[in-house]
Amino acid sequence: MAASGNVQQQATGFFEESYRDYAQYPTNLVYRASYRKVLESYKKRLDNASPKLFLKEAKKGHQLDVRIRDYNCAQKKFNEAQENEIDSLTSLRVHLGDTSTATTWKFNKTDPRCRYVLIYSDMNRLPLKISHSMTDLLLSFHQVMPSYLDFMSAFGLQLGQRDVRFSGFHEQSTLDVPQAKRPAVPQLGRSGRGYQLCYNLKAVVDKGGKGKEKEWSKRQAAIHHQFDVENGTALWICTEGRKVDGLFDRIRDLTSDTKRPEDWSYGTKEESFRSSLATHLTCCHWSIEEWRMYMGWLEETVEKETLAAINGNRNRIQGVNRKNYSSEDLQLVQGYEDQVNEVIMILEANNDIMKSLSEFYDSLLKNDAFDAGLKVQCKGDVREFVAQIGDMMYDANMQIRRAKLLVKITADRKALVLQHLQGQATEATLNLTYMSYKEAIIMRIITIVTLIYLPATFASTFFSTDVVKYQGQDANGSFSKEAMFRWLQVTLPLSALTLGVGYAWYRYQTVKSKKKGMYVLPY
Repeated sequence: MAASGNVQQQATGFFEESYRDYAQYPTNLVYRASYRKVLESYKKRLDNASPKLFLKEAKKGHQLDVRIRDYNCAQKKFNEAQENEIDSLTSLRVHLGDTSTATTWKFNKTDPRCRYVLIYSDMNRLPLKISHSMTDLLLSFHQVMPSYLDFMSAFGLQLGQRDVRFSGFHEQSTLDVPQAKRPAVPQLGRSGRGYQLCYNLKAVVDKGGKGKEKEWSKRQAAIHHQFDVENGTALWICTEGRKVDGLFDRIRDLTSDTKRPEDWSYGTKEESFRSSLATHLTCCHWSIEEWRMYMGWLEETVEKETLAAINGNRNRIQGVNRKNYSSEDLQLVQGYEDQVNEVIMILEANNDIMKSLSEFYDSLLKNDAFDAGLKVQCKGDVREFVAQIGDMMYDANMQIRRAKLLVKITADRKALVLQHLQGQATEATLNLTYMSYKEAIIMRIITIVTLIYLPATFASTFFSTDVVKYQGQDANGSFSKEAMFRWLQVTLPLSALTLGVGYAWYRYQTVKSKKKGMYVLPY
């Protein structure tokens, strides 16, 4: 008994030191599943992300707000902190029951049977409404595993949604850890024997609108869960980018539904365990429920936007409209294809997380270190949990198959639009070629006429000089037969020679071009 008391006193001392050194989170954790260098790397990344991830305390225009929902065993209901009630480091300490002074360490209450914590922002791309120091204190107080920081870092101030392709599932168990190494805090009602989970899920929300102008928002939530198998206490931390109509609203509805009190009963540790399964299911349902509608909208929109590429007339018929494609049409179809590919990626990631979650709880039933009473009493609940997860994964797989088919259809339609664009470019080139052809014919006519008149012009010019003079017998006359005869003798042979040389040169170039695979336009 004395040895056990010493172990508990030592564990409490470790926690006290960790809590006082909260600013060094996560290097201050009592139970370390990672090497110190790894923890220091987590802290460095958190410090670097802090300016965009968190708001600053006591700064004008920065209204902090952490929502905490605790289960009251006496009232058998949840009590939630009011909006802006927890808006500073001091108010957070008060809510956690911290009455410590500079020389003494003391808490005036133990952990509730179940606690839900919401860390949120007003919009998806704004900083979280919590300060860096409040985050360190909250996570240090609950000894949250450092992997949760990876999921939190996806939020904060950003132009576009950051890390939308990042997903993961992490677990940390102290079920079979020796008592001396457990993060037990008897003063807070913590045995140190339990497990932690953290993962993120993504959902899509209809923001309104009609047709292709309809707006959809892809949202993600980072979930952390702890469960103490000896005392039956549970902790949930939910980080999401929007408070309104988010995951925490679903959790709030779950934990206030009087028609299903078994989903939020915490009288015994078995009831607490069952309630934790119900919360996991709520998170999973939230992540898959609107993807079917989103896929239907994508299918309908892609069909309407690309139908003209299949059924539209491509011939020039007077009185019949023909769609002229541009690069914007190609960009539009490419955008739809990217959206569908993103759906596949998100649903597959959600499926992997749900599968990991299912396998974790299934493995608890086979873990010798897991509480024997929970194994016996909750075996059926775990089986039902695994079955429901399987149903949701099946539904998600159906949407994945729809999305993969839509990707193929969209890619084919994009190729068809590209062909139409190339066809339009070819038509424009042919039109230009035809105009050039007509211009070439005109130029050749001019050239031929010029060739015909060139010898005559030359001869006339030559005979008009003083080199050759013909004077009629009658000084008053102006016509000379001899001059006319001489002019014809010179002009006709020169014309024939000029045309002959021109035609011979044309024939030569025609034969030469045919050998090179080119053709000279005919007369």
